[in-house]
Amino acid sequence: MLPLALCGGVANAATPKTVWLTVDQNTYNVLQQVDPAARSLESRYVANGTTNKGLVNVDRIHIVPVDESVLGGLSVQVHRQLHHCAGYITYDSLDAARAALQPRQPLAGLTRPDYTITQQALVKPWIAQQTAANITDTIQSLADFNNRYYNGSTGAQASGWLKDKWQSMATGRSDISVKQVFRGNDRQASVVLTITGTQKPDQIVVLGAHLDTVNWNDAGGQSHEASRAPGADDDASGVAGLTETLRVLLANGYKPARTIQLMAYAGEEFGLYGSNYIASDYANRNIDVVGMLQLDMTNYKGSAGDIYLEDDYTDAQQNQFVESLANTYLPQLSVMHDKCGYGCSDHASWHNQGYATSMPFESR
Repeated sequence: MLPLALCGGVANAATPKTVWLTVDQNTYNVLQQVDPAARSLESRYVANGTTNKGLVNVDRIHIVPVDESVLGGLSVQVHRQLHHCAGYITYDSLDAARAALQPRQPLAGLTRPDYTITQQALVKPWIAQQTAANITDTIQSLADFNNRYYNGSTGAQASGWLKDKWQSMATGRSDISVKQVFRGNDRQASVVLTITGTQKPDQIVVLGAHLDTVNWNDAGGQSHEASRAPGADDDASGVAGLTETLRVLLANGYKPARTIQLMAYAGEEFGLYGSNYIASDYANRNIDVVGMLQLDMTNYKGSAGDIYLEDDYTDAQQNQFVESLANTYLPQLSVMHDKCGYGCSDHASWHNQGYATSMPFESR
């Protein structure tokens, strides 16, 4: 509901490939269990956000070279032990990993929007139009794929299915385009739908979720292609939320002032591959993303609260706006705050590039 308010080669190839991970101390400890030979090349203290008193919180982030085959086992253990996705960001070069640990600066020329809530007349009826059945149908369709592993055949098929679905939904709208974005030789592409803004087309609002899955019982890269990993909550639920939001916007003929992009990212479970690729490209081209919201696991009530806003690696001012949106349009739901950890989902890719991000989560 919140988005309405905001409006290759297979993994078991024989040739070893070194990648460079940036990890916090918790994930580094898990990595050394998975790969005892893994060693930190260097580390740096990185700001992860500010407290309500304006104090800066920091994490110690390590750069660790590993063989790419380690990532599957690491992702499984991060889920099991730390209870969140990813927990690390994967880079193809040491230079790229080092650049990611430089002090974060907002991109020059970014627009900071006015966070005044003024669209009640539009949004309240739209929220009432959303149906649980449609969300469930999309979740089921994605879960029907054996898995959505980013470098596997059914992961690629899931990307194609979503592209076709979004494209079909937008039939007749010349201001809407849908494309797949491939990172190198990865078999699964990220899917990006763009609704071009009518007044400020160069200012972009990004609403994201991740498309891929990982089997929590999978020991490593050899079996990812065959493993059953439906990912109904992680993260078909987020993609389904975006899809139902799109349906309601289209049903009401909505044409936004700013450009809106829906993004379903590939490869989140293996170090934010898809979102890091896109966010880095946007930053390099100085694209004006005025805000980014990530939906990762939204359909299971695992704690007392209804919505948990992650305070780390997000933007405090935008988080306050998202909380105000929830209080305005969904007053029956409670909003609480938590911390997700380093690189826990795709919002971290955008945060690291200097963009304002938020991530509402389903539980503590």
